[in-house]
Amino acid sequence: MKFTFKILAFFFIITIPLFFAAVVWQANRYNSVDKEISRLEKDQEQWINASKRLIAGGASYTSVERIEAAAKRMKLEKIPPENIIQVQIYQGK
Repeated sequence: MKFTFKILAFFFIITIPLFFAAVVWQANRYNSVDKEISRLEKDQEQWINASKRLIAGGASYTSVERIEAAAKRMKLEKIPPENIIQVQIYQGK
């Protein structure tokens, strides 16, 4: 009886601190993952806002006059039709 009690006491003396250490380790991992998720959410929000600004900026180029004015401002040149190559891919049956 005494020997069994000593084994159980030794088991609890070892396992209880290990349990608390595991809880602290898991809490630390959770906090680091939570910080990483917050950082990624901020990055995602910045990407979404940048995308919205690009879409809104592109919407202003709906008329031919605005497109030509922007092309002149950016010093773009129109490609002649003979320099355009079209590739068509057909799917076999």
